[in-house]
Amino acid sequence: MPCSHFAWELTSAYNHKQLIMTILCGTDFSEPANQAIAVAAALAKQLKLPLHLLHALDIPAEKVQHEPHSAVATWAENQLRAEADRLSKEGVQVRVHLKAGVPDQALLDAADELRADLVVVAALGQRPANKAQLGSHADRVAQKSHVPVLVVRQAAPFLSWIAGAKPLRVVIGADFSESSLHATRWLKVLRGVGPCEVVMVHLYWPPEQFHRLGLGGIRSYVDADPEVTRTLEREFSERFAEANQPGSVRYRLEPHLGRIADRLTHLGSEEKADLVLVGCHERNLMMRAWEGSVSRGVLQHAAISVACIPSPRQQMPKAAGKINNVLVATDFSDVGNEAVALAYSVVAFGGTVHLVHVLSQGPHDAGATQDIFSLTGKSAEEQAAATKQLAALIPTEAAAAGKQAQLHLLQARDAASAIAQAGERLNVELICVGTHGRSGLSKAVLGSVAQSVLSHTQRPVLFARTPRR
Repeated sequence: MPCSHFAWELTSAYNHKQLIMTILCGTDFSEPANQAIAVAAALAKQLKLPLHLLHALDIPAEKVQHEPHSAVATWAENQLRAEADRLSKEGVQVRVHLKAGVPDQALLDAADELRADLVVVAALGQRPANKAQLGSHADRVAQKSHVPVLVVRQAAPFLSWIAGAKPLRVVIGADFSESSLHATRWLKVLRGVGPCEVVMVHLYWPPEQFHRLGLGGIRSYVDADPEVTRTLEREFSERFAEANQPGSVRYRLEPHLGRIADRLTHLGSEEKADLVLVGCHERNLMMRAWEGSVSRGVLQHAAISVACIPSPRQQMPKAAGKINNVLVATDFSDVGNEAVALAYSVVAFGGTVHLVHVLSQGPHDAGATQDIFSLTGKSAEEQAAATKQLAALIPTEAAAAGKQAQLHLLQARDAASAIAQAGERLNVELICVGTHGRSGLSKAVLGSVAQSVLSHTQRPVLFARTPRR
């Protein structure tokens, strides 16, 4: 049929390997769609990339095949040609596509066919403007896309940014997930266009962080805890080091008890952001993961543009890195001390070994603020004796090998929890503990601190065992 031939001609002409990046924009010829086209065209012109403009006829393909010269197909084709002519006069390389079928699926299929690197859609198409939520087509495109999707609400901030008149104000929803990491890496794409002012937002559940970091007692669930803030800022600075150009990222690390999407949306407005950047769940998760996701909540309720960044289909293998920070815990038994030697054997030159010993929990006021690093009720003599024992375990050749040592005394009822919590506070790459390797009844009777550490942490754990003699 003519519209099918029309799409194929224009697609094949630009489907070659020298293209570094391709932008695909969907349109239903509405005013919101025109806003999306304006942003997509400005990006394509600035980056000297082709822009593929697609309109989907929301009718079955079989019907179009039986009516190849239908009025609706002819009208849509003329609309696309007129839009392409207008943009071409502005210096944009435009190719147009007309497809039959459900719009969101047609757009996703085209993204695969064209190997698009960015899909641009309008937040509201022909849906009535008084509707509070995002139109269903854009929602489903963001849900199912394997490439970044930019959902445009207002073109003006992007056009000013692309023209060099102002930086783009970006709020990023950050957590420890892989999808969040990929979203943050997408800042490189934005910074390739122009300067960006970035606010990285992390909203945490206070009880979870207090437990993770070994902060007990009565603490505020409303006000930010200084120790939590320090730890999170250090963790995010290291995790998102690629995005943290000097002075380019500001953090908002806040306790939050409600829906994360609602607060993130509010902060986007409060920060006067032009764009909210969020990571999406991996595509192989069940549908209900999207239904309750932060990205979908932000898409539905944000008054500003949103970019949803999925994890790539093919993960690049991670390069084997050096181990620079190791925590090793010992109870001064033979097997505990064997773990110290093992920790020093794996840490890299210039790295640090954190030697930890857990003292039993002393008497304290049940309502007092507690910290695993606070030695309440422990005498100076007891602390000095334990510190001396730790220091004696440092290998004599460690300093010459460029390996540093830090000594830590902890206090807790549960040694395994304290060790795992210290690993979080110190942000180590590896936890090393000794184990007798018991199993069966022996393990059930004696318990295993090593096994309990493994169950309390998500960090790698290395077990040391006493050598056979």
